[in-house]
Amino acid sequence: MVEAEKSPFTETGSPEFIISPHWHPRVRAQRGCFSIHYVPNEAWTLKDVTHESFDIPQKEWPLFRRRLFYFGIDASTVMTDLAGLGEALNWQYTNSIGIGEVGY
Repeated sequence: MVEAEKSPFTETGSPEFIISPHWHPRVRAQRGCFSIHYVPNEAWTLKDVTHESFDIPQKEWPLFRRRLFYFGIDASTVMTDLAGLGEALNWQYTNSIGIGEVGY
């Protein structure tokens, strides 16, 4: 639950990412998220990052793929053809993700 009186600009640190309630079919179709930056007029970069890639343990793949889906990344956005759309829909249906009126 979000505090009504809390300002997003009073904190310091990394941005926070929020998946909004999907109250409208168009919002649900965009599958996006919002970010709150504590200093909105300053460019944000990762500090002290020395790796250009990282390994995800195989047991974490299903959770990682689901998280990517919630951020709008799946086969339909990476491979933007009919096969990519089919693969994304098959994965959603097989895993019961984002199916029905409730959304995500």
